[in-house]
Amino acid sequence: MQTRRQLFPPRETATRGRTVTVRKRRLTACLAGICTAALLASLSGCTTPRFAGRAESEQTLSDCEQAYYQASEQYDIASDAAQPTPLRYHAADVARSQWIEVAATCTDRFDEGTIRAAQADLIATVIAGPFGTTSDDSNASETTGTGDADAENNGTGDGTLTDDSPWDELDRIATGMLEPNALTGMALAEDRAGFAVEVLTARGAEDATLSMADTHKAIGERLMSLAESGTSGSLDDPRRKVYDVSKLIDAADATGTITDPATGLAATAYAVTEINCAREELTAIAGQSGDTGNAAGTTADNTGNDTAATTKSASATTAAETHTQSMRALARLIAAHAAAALSAGYPSFDQALFD
Repeated sequence: MQTRRQLFPPRETATRGRTVTVRKRRLTACLAGICTAALLASLSGCTTPRFAGRAESEQTLSDCEQAYYQASEQYDIASDAAQPTPLRYHAADVARSQWIEVAATCTDRFDEGTIRAAQADLIATVIAGPFGTTSDDSNASETTGTGDADAENNGTGDGTLTDDSPWDELDRIATGMLEPNALTGMALAEDRAGFAVEVLTARGAEDATLSMADTHKAIGERLMSLAESGTSGSLDDPRRKVYDVSKLIDAADATGTITDPATGLAATAYAVTEINCAREELTAIAGQSGDTGNAAGTTADNTGNDTAATTKSASATTAAETHTQSMRALARLIAAHAAAALSAGYPSFDQALFD
């Protein structure tokens, strides 16, 4: 009698079943990978085409961004009392120049760049004082990467804001760059400040000099001339021979300190006069109805021939450079008044200077 035996023992059958299951899973995973690769290959042809140079241009910082980042970095170093004194001094000098560049190249940061430049100027002056050094001894153009010629044109690395250069740079303001109303408003502010400083000098007020009074009036005359040359019709001159400065005089106490009506802060009469002049001029520039003289919208039209496009592009570049040069001169002028106020003791913290 024969005995039946199972073809596969129970243990071998279970092992074989597991082997088959593992092979099926591997086959399924392999097929899924092949399908995924095929799907990705088909979708790659549907991606947005890449324009040559677009990614590179998006990674390049504009003149405004470069100036702002460098000005912010150097200003933070200059404001940090824990940093070495020579480093702080050099950083303040660089920050002062770069904040002027921010005002000149950034459309919406003219006020910020101008006031920050005055604050950086104060830091440099305070640091240099104990050592008997002036900011004229420094050369920010070495740090900003500009040569001597560029430093002269850009207004960088040429000393404090309150030296003679801001007044001399008025000749760099192009005709028609600002609206006549803005220029006449600035002229009025300068002339009024000149009269007030003249009165303060006669009364022996601290920091007030006849030289500064004459400088204010000369600037007002130059700004009025620019306004008249920028219009074809007649232009009313808002300047007067005499201004009412009774409040400025009567408010002064025995020490010559008064309360600034704009902020409620106490400062010398001369400091308040200078900071109010700067404020009026910033308001006059901000009150323009449009971007007169701005190079925006003057880019070349690519629909014409190459020669015409090149000519338009060159014109746009020239207009942009002229606009930047004019705004740089205006920023240095106003920053010089703010710096004079800060040097005369006006509070320098942000809440006192920014709206």
